[in-house]
Amino acid sequence: MKKSGRFAISLLLLIILSTSGMVTVNASDSIEPKVYIENGELPVAKVGNEFTLVLALANKSKYLAKEIKVTPQIDESWLELSDLVDYQLVDRLISTKNEEVTFKFRVKETAKTGVYPLTFDISYKDASNRVYSSNDARSRTIYIKIIDGESVPEIIVKNVLVSPEHPKAGQDVEYDLEIVNLGERPASDVTFSLEELSPENFTINNGINKLHIRTLDGGESTTLSYALSVNEEMKTGVYALKYKIAFKDQFGSEYASESEFYTSILAKDDEIDGDNPAPKIILSSYKTSPGIVMAGGIFNLDASFYNTSKTTSVRNIKVTMSMKESDDDADDDKPIIFTPVNSTNVVYIDQLQTNQSSDCSIAFNVAKSAEAKTYIMVLKMEYEDRNGNQYEAEEEIYIRVSQVPNLGIDNINYRGEVGLNEDSWFSAYIYNNSGVEIYNLLVKIEGENIEPAKSAYYVGSIKKYNSEGFDTTIRATVEGKLTGFVTFTYEDAAGKQYEQKKQFDITSTNYYDYFRPDEEEEEPEPSFAPLLKKVLTWAAVLLAVIITVVILLKRRKKLKNRAIEEQLINEIMNKQ
Repeated sequence: MKKSGRFAISLLLLIILSTSGMVTVNASDSIEPKVYIENGELPVAKVGNEFTLVLALANKSKYLAKEIKVTPQIDESWLELSDLVDYQLVDRLISTKNEEVTFKFRVKETAKTGVYPLTFDISYKDASNRVYSSNDARSRTIYIKIIDGESVPEIIVKNVLVSPEHPKAGQDVEYDLEIVNLGERPASDVTFSLEELSPENFTINNGINKLHIRTLDGGESTTLSYALSVNEEMKTGVYALKYKIAFKDQFGSEYASESEFYTSILAKDDEIDGDNPAPKIILSSYKTSPGIVMAGGIFNLDASFYNTSKTTSVRNIKVTMSMKESDDDADDDKPIIFTPVNSTNVVYIDQLQTNQSSDCSIAFNVAKSAEAKTYIMVLKMEYEDRNGNQYEAEEEIYIRVSQVPNLGIDNINYRGEVGLNEDSWFSAYIYNNSGVEIYNLLVKIEGENIEPAKSAYYVGSIKKYNSEGFDTTIRATVEGKLTGFVTFTYEDAAGKQYEQKKQFDITSTNYYDYFRPDEEEEEPEPSFAPLLKKVLTWAAVLLAVIITVVILLKRRKKLKNRAIEEQLINEIMNKQ
């Protein structure tokens, strides 16, 4: 009996161990949850400021995720964490549900404006406590746009006072330049210098060229004075005086810009004293509004004309404005760059008394095809004196034209028919069709029941007449016809933002239904029912084995007793 009991117990233990091992293997056969970040809009933060970032976590699978840990990868060149802990936890996230986690960051003062990637590592467990550690496949990247907390310093020459008002060749002239900081941040270590001075045009008269200003606060202005000598051989006309400004902001970032202002100079022989003085009209000043003319836009040209004569007035003044011709203009198909808005490029002035000025303004359309460069416009002046003598003069002015950035985004490639919940390729080639560079290009794919692998893709800059491409995957989460949108946002050199959007349509089909047998049941939701069922099944098997063993042992004992009895009977019978 003892041997049979030990045998039964050993058999029982063997069955339990084998059963336990089989249950463990099957119980661990789970499917990984999929946790994503579903932020749609591009977060915006300011240089030197703190900001709060709320991440929307979504479980895109049918399986429970728990003990979710989200940890940002901090790029210390532009970002630092303001929280005491460098991660956030979510207890559990069931299928199709969302949870939010919040981080506090601070953008460093030394950060440059632009769009930066911020990657988060995500780790979690499934219902069976299997751990899914963070790796490249589970890291999620979003993009953050960094703008200036206060506008950067921008220093320009606002106004120029000239003494004498109409200088002549060979004279000493004083220029008082009013400079102003248009930005909100203060500028420090400001240096101002005139460029390309030479004995053939202007020279510094008993002074220094490079002037220094310690600080210039936002909105503040100051005046710089230069005493220049004008070369006595200079002809009558409008001359550009180029200047360069360099400075720093409070964070030590360096800035520099170059531009010019214009001054009119009279030649020595502009006036002829005697019975027949020859009056002369010059362009004393001009400007365009806006300062940078855009292709396809409209601008106003404001000009001032001055009668240099001290003795003779002029009348019936006709000013014709036209583009300066070059060898390239021989092509008859070459587009006209500037077209008058009111169908005339001619300005009439009744008369100009001696040493008198007259202002005029004319509006022009700019051809959409105009290249980004500086164009020369010729002003031809025709007039007469009081005796009817005819005179002509010409002046040249310079108009800088830029272009509005324009992207060509027609080349979008994707599959029209996709499988339900299956990754499908999606790509696009982006062409910069303009003659100016574009900056901070960001691509977003959006659509109801359409999930891209990432919510946004940062492409960066594209040089003029160049192209870039990107590719990714998308997934349809329901069956049927679905509509999505690809949005392209980008900026020009001045920081102005543009947006273009394209629609795409796909059809989602559940291909699995076509190949699955009709009697096959739907896959049950993950739970502990299969594990319990397996345990009960093996327990029933074990109980049956135990009962069989007990029955066999009892039968064996009974047979053994019967054999002993028969042996005794045989011995007694033999003795008789």
